[in-house]
Amino acid sequence: GDCRLACVMAVGRGNGAVAAEGDAADEEPEDSPRPAAKPVVFTHCRQSLALLHAPAAFKRDGPVLSYTLYRSECAVLQSLLEDNGFVESGSPFANLIWCGSHVKPALLLGLLEYQKVNHFPSTNEITRKDLLVRTLQAMRERYGGGVYDFLPATYVLPADTEALLAVMGRDKRTWI
Repeated sequence: GDCRLACVMAVGRGNGAVAAEGDAADEEPEDSPRPAAKPVVFTHCRQSLALLHAPAAFKRDGPVLSYTLYRSECAVLQSLLEDNGFVESGSPFANLIWCGSHVKPALLLGLLEYQKVNHFPSTNEITRKDLLVRTLQAMRERYGGGVYDFLPATYVLPADTEALLAVMGRDKRTWI
């Protein structure tokens, strides 16, 4: 399957994680400090996603934190989650819902306070190059070029083929 995992925060017992019954950490006094979640470090990542960020943000779905995969078979993600105490539940009430494609609005509207999902509506506007260019060009027209001068001359093919060929005829440099 298609697996695109950039960074995920490893789940520690701190920050609201729920431990399984019989976990050795259950023997600690309730007032003892718990370690914060530690990020999993990938050399190609600059940021990590805080999967757990507030003690009240998660609740139990059975004895441990759970996840559900929809339209996704990502062995790396499954391994990462299970290595950090999550169990696959298949339940729509899982703490983490990982979708392999766009999320339907009904799913987002039905999320409970403790649930997290990996997609947001209309993200294709910034993840598809042609739509990103169209969005940035519209912003440049609306707000002026000053802030949007970082965008080089861009042509979306086949719609902009004639314009590209005209520019390439005048400018003989290599175009990518």
